Amino acid sequence: MPLPGGMSLQLMFAALLGGAVIALILGRRPRICGWAVTAAVAVAGALGLNAGATALGSPGGLVFSLGRVGLIDAALTFRLDTLGVIFLWLALAVGLLCTAYSVAHLDPQSARSSGNEGRDLAGYYAPLMLLLTGMAAVVCISDLLFFFAAWEFMSLPAYILIIYHRRRPQALRAGLKYFVMTHLGNFGIQIGILMLYRHGGSFSFEAARLGLSQLLASRPFTANAIMALVALGFMTKAGIFPMGDWLPDAHPEAPSPISALLSGVMIKLGAYGIIRFFLGLFIPAGPGAGTLVVWGLVLAGWGALSILLGGIAAAVNSDAKRLLAYSSISQAGCVLLSIGVAVALVTSAPAAAALAFVGAVVFVVADGLHKSLLFLSAGSVRHRTGTTDLNELGALAERMPLTAATAAVGVLSVAGIPPMAGFLGKWLILQAALLQAGAQPLLAAYAVAAVVGSVLSLAYGLKYVGATFVGAAPEGRELTEVTEVPRGMRVPQLLLAAGCVLVGVWPALLIEPGLSAWGEVAAVGVGRPFPQLGITGVASQITGPGPSAAFAPLLVLVLIAVACLIAWGLSRAGRARIRQVAGWQAGLDLPAHQLRVPARGYYWPVRRYLQRVYPQIGLPRIPELTLPAILDVDRWAFDRLAGLARWIARQVGRPHTGRSQAYVAWQVLGAAAVMVLLAVLSR
Repeated sequence: MPLPGGMSLQLMFAALLGGAVIALILGRRPRICGWAVTAAVAVAGALGLNAGATALGSPGGLVFSLGRVGLIDAALTFRLDTLGVIFLWLALAVGLLCTAYSVAHLDPQSARSSGNEGRDLAGYYAPLMLLLTGMAAVVCISDLLFFFAAWEFMSLPAYILIIYHRRRPQALRAGLKYFVMTHLGNFGIQIGILMLYRHGGSFSFEAARLGLSQLLASRPFTANAIMALVALGFMTKAGIFPMGDWLPDAHPEAPSPISALLSGVMIKLGAYGIIRFFLGLFIPAGPGAGTLVVWGLVLAGWGALSILLGGIAAAVNSDAKRLLAYSSISQAGCVLLSIGVAVALVTSAPAAAALAFVGAVVFVVADGLHKSLLFLSAGSVRHRTGTTDLNELGALAERMPLTAATAAVGVLSVAGIPPMAGFLGKWLILQAALLQAGAQPLLAAYAVAAVVGSVLSLAYGLKYVGATFVGAAPEGRELTEVTEVPRGMRVPQLLLAAGCVLVGVWPALLIEPGLSAWGEVAAVGVGRPFPQLGITGVASQITGPGPSAAFAPLLVLVLIAVACLIAWGLSRAGRARIRQVAGWQAGLDLPAHQLRVPARGYYWPVRRYLQRVYPQIGLPRIPELTLPAILDVDRWAFDRLAGLARWIARQVGRPHTGRSQAYVAWQVLGAAAVMVLLAVLSR
């Protein structure tokens, strides 16, 4: 008998919270704790899979409530629709792989400079389980009050995991920056939700939609101010420039599996929030077409800015994890651009808007896969070499072949090279923007920004792979003893790489659910914008009687295979013997390390100009506060008592001269004093 969907969802949360309890109990036994927690996530994943399947098979999704707070008209209502299923499955899949990866990654016996020797890993696995619980709750709850509670619940364990290496001052600074910036954003979301509650009378999405509709009719400025606060809050979590500047500081300090989870899933929930509030609340509330166009172009423009600035910063950075953090800012901009295009075109060109929305959904999943893969790849390199400085790496492909191969797959997907998953998402986004550029010329500029962002993605992707796995090792670096990471770290990378390929060669896998999610969230009919959609390829139709564009990934794979066979055949046709010889050095005999191009040498002609593009954002310094003397308790009370204690200690310490004769004399005098005292008391 199949388990009911609502029960599956409740048991899923119980399994995740149970994993946190297991971590607290077994934290002193790292491997047992790691595999037990991984098993809990696997159970939660199976339950979430069943709940999602039930939601997809039910009209209106999976809906149930666990209680109500009558005083403020709030209810713990769960609603899992197609969009929620996509994000839930992404969170559980990436969470499972990152948890399994962590077991070997945190093993002090196989890591170089792990810093985990003798450490209680309850401080790692318990917050990890709470983070997964919070992310799952965000996409399942449909009441605004409890949605925000889940959002805040998700934010706190992320902070604990960012400062996991809390003995390093850099980690504490990165954690503080994350905490301050994201909670400022959370405050904006909270204010927006409270204003919606004030005008809607309830925390339900339906009441909020009705209240927002009334505000748009009577006080449009207030309604738009609410949406601005909410948008800024979600963009902060999503990693959009400049609010997402916490990413380049947090990722280098967080453990690599946590970086993969934060960048692969958590920041994607910022896009989820924007979709829910703009497409699920704002558009049904009935704003004017002009208002939607302005909001859409603003969101898309902000996304285009993030694409360019994040990509440029990544291209000139030489730390692997910081490079990938800036890449996350750029890729988050791509998602926001597509959402903005969908909002701008929803009334004038609903088919193009649906295409942009589906592109956003596809790219969310694609970026979740390839960005998690690349962070795990960087973690594997650090696990074996002890560094993520690309200038100190090189020639690791021979020693870590699987890590190098999967990293190459991730880079191809990030750059949008067909037939990878990243190409499919960007292809859909560019179609929607370019085919409507005649009506909205700004969309053409945004499309150009997306193309330039893809070029930058290829640039920093090649830099990461080239500086890490290709060429020669730097002088003085002993990399000859480096070996491939353990199987527990290789398998998650292999599965993520397979996901990047699968999504790219099977477009219907995500396009169909994305189109269903558009109809559920925006409730805008678009007909059939994909007249051809199957295992063989996809064709879109948004203008004119015929297809607007088509993509056949299997044909691309066949052409690549044929080209490789032709190249191999030509190489063997002459029957020339394959020799391995040293590279030509123009008649010189130089060591290999002098011929290598370090990471800092990539794009050096324009490097100094590009370094100035992305502004560095830091937290403001807090000035020292001076108190009046009467309020300074330390000065007139504690310091005086401490001084008296020090004087007494010095007086007591004076007899301690270090000479044994003096100690014997003191003992004789003490014994005499005791005898005299006893004689006096006995009279």
